[in-house]
Amino acid sequence: MAYYGKLKVMWDELVNCEPISTCRFGGCKCSITAKLEKKREENRVRQFLMGFDDVIYRIIHSNILSINSLSSLNRVYAIIIQEELHREIDQDSEERGDVVGFATQANYGARVVAATARPNDKIVICTNCGKPGHEVNECFKITGYPYSWRDGP
Repeated sequence: MAYYGKLKVMWDELVNCEPISTCRFGGCKCSITAKLEKKREENRVRQFLMGFDDVIYRIIHSNILSINSLSSLNRVYAIIIQEELHREIDQDSEERGDVVGFATQANYGARVVAATARPNDKIVICTNCGKPGHEVNECFKITGYPYSWRDGP
């Protein structure tokens, strides 16, 4: 959005500096102004698409450019925004998957943990350290930490 905003400001300034010429002949039916405006719009679409990373946006870039008559700039912008939203959703779901994986690894050694307990399970809490997942006779603070647990949990 920021990139499009910067381009839009520059394009607006260019329109002020270089307005599209109109036909000087009264009653002319050549529609040169509409043709020049369409050409300017196509150039803007190309400029807009050229600013994106080829590695990430190669497919969407080629799909848009493969259309015989280029879409309007607003339509191309909407397509890119939609693609960005899909990428964000995909990235968020991947990150959530990693977090769930880490949580599973963290709870691996516990027998019964409050966060993973089912409603009918009894939550066991150590009377020595007050942490869930073990009883006092299995508390590492009493029995000692395993060799692999050098620096504590």
